[in-house]
Amino acid sequence: MTGGIVLATISHPSIVVGVAAQPSLPSQIPFSSLARRQDLGMDHHDVEAAALSETPLLILRYGKDKFCPAERMESIKVTIPSSLFPSQALQDKLACQVSHATLTDRFRPGRSSETKEVSNEAITNVTLFLFEHLA
Repeated sequence: MTGGIVLATISHPSIVVGVAAQPSLPSQIPFSSLARRQDLGMDHHDVEAAALSETPLLILRYGKDKFCPAERMESIKVTIPSSLFPSQALQDKLACQVSHATLTDRFRPGRSSETKEVSNEAITNVTLFLFEHLA
């Protein structure tokens, strides 16, 4: 699973690792409030359970993603101490991209090859993260 659904599931004992890729819900509306951009889309019980979880959680997004606000990523980082970002080098590459789906190998015609390369690197990073924590 990608997106925000993983945030609500990481506290479940059967979940041993999670990846939250571009969690875009609750959806953004133009000029939404800071609280809306920070909202994790979970009730307070789920937020509390996720905050107490020790399940490793990798979070990533493209830096210029209009559907997943940067404030939401910061909220995840602050709320869920087990959350991790990819390497700084990959974060720097992700930061420059104007796209949404970080874990895809499908791009519309005209998409830059750089976005595809960054996506491929993100996929590799996530795969290694999962292997490390599932082994």
